[in-house]
Amino acid sequence: MKKILLLCLSAILAMAAGAATVTGKVVTPSKAPVAGATILFLNGDDSQFSATDDSGVFTIQNAVAGTYFLVIQATGYPEYQNPEVVVGDTDLDLGEIQLEVPTYNLNGRVYVALPTGNAELPGALVTVKYVENGETKTQGPQTTFEDGSFLFEGLPLDTEYEVTASHDMNVTKTVTVEAGATEDFFLDIVLEMITDGVTVTGELVNDLDQPVLNGMIRFCIIQPDGSLGSEYIISCEDTNEFVQENMQPNTAYRVIITAPDYAEKVIEKFEVGEEDIDMGKISLGKSLGIVSAWSDDSEAPVYYNLQGQRITSPEKGQIVICRRGSQAAKVVF
Repeated sequence: MKKILLLCLSAILAMAAGAATVTGKVVTPSKAPVAGATILFLNGDDSQFSATDDSGVFTIQNAVAGTYFLVIQATGYPEYQNPEVVVGDTDLDLGEIQLEVPTYNLNGRVYVALPTGNAELPGALVTVKYVENGETKTQGPQTTFEDGSFLFEGLPLDTEYEVTASHDMNVTKTVTVEAGATEDFFLDIVLEMITDGVTVTGELVNDLDQPVLNGMIRFCIIQPDGSLGSEYIISCEDTNEFVQENMQPNTAYRVIITAPDYAEKVIEKFEVGEEDIDMGKISLGKSLGIVSAWSDDSEAPVYYNLQGQRITSPEKGQIVICRRGSQAAKVVF
């Protein structure tokens, strides 16, 4: 009888030696405990199930040695997976397991309001602005597809969003999505056509007041969050004058002007109210480069520093802008 008891005790001790207790704590990104999370500890016939307590702690008893697939499921959070949890002959503490920030997708479609009804609007620009952990963030702009649709993925839950849509022929519109969304959201944005827009005119000249032909002027809408929205593009073919009609009133624009052989000119903020605007003559400077030979050396050179101020006696080794006749170049004196 004693021999049988000793054999049973030996078997029990052997089984205990091959089993381990696995513990861990499930927390949020801010380190708060996640109570009631489901724990799946999977390894074929040795699979076990558990749940976290109020402090976020879970315990798996008598886990035999082997490799387990750990799955954690908690309401409002993406599923956590770790396919390689190796259990040996001793207890295993997995420490804190942090769940990812819960996210959702914002789907939507932009329409233009027409007399016959709303029509899908491709080519509109859409941005999303929100505050996360005290920091203002922006996604986009995205360009709507042929059916006017757009999609923003991975947005944090329970956050207020400002969604702005713009198009050069329509009034920019910002829609607020209130905090509280816990699943994917669909948003329709209807833009009104500009029916009483502003006309902006002007002409491009060089610093000698001569016409600059074949320029391009881009008026980029500055959206409420400071990002650039849709734009008006004007090409001045064989002329230096430009006209843009029906521009969105009461709007700020970033103006970018380019022309062959001339340096790009940028007006960071151009305010358009409700009245037509004549920008007058916009002077462009020559695009400066190194010239190997002057085609016109009949005129004496004139020197300028890099700030555009004329200088009479450049110092040796000084980088200056040298203008001779209709040519200009950046040179080392």
